[in-house]
Amino acid sequence: MIRTGRDDWSGHVLHSYDAMAARRAGEGKIVAIGHSMGGLLALELAMKRRLDGVVSLAAPMFLSSHKTSLALLMQCFIKYIERRPTAAAHLIEEACTYDKTTVRCVVDLRKLMKLVKADLDQV
Repeated sequence: MIRTGRDDWSGHVLHSYDAMAARRAGEGKIVAIGHSMGGLLALELAMKRRLDGVVSLAAPMFLSSHKTSLALLMQCFIKYIERRPTAAAHLIEEACTYDKTTVRCVVDLRKLMKLVKADLDQV
């Protein structure tokens, strides 16, 4: 994820929607469904394209740690933040989680959250 960011994520979603809408040519309904960051991207898609529905599951509208506000500065010095397990080891193995987080992605996630929150009334 070090080479991708909000523009890439959003661009991929828009491109995929446009391709699907072109294939369907007005037949059937298009509903965007996303979980976590995908939920934010589904909401952003609903702001930019006509959807018949949107389902946003567990989309982060705020981050519990205020430390993430330091990410903008931190990205100049470090690329990754190691993640410490907060759950039992067997849950972590089954969850397919990342063992580190790209600081740049935290910065872009915060930007995406701000954008979606600001225009949520458009959904």
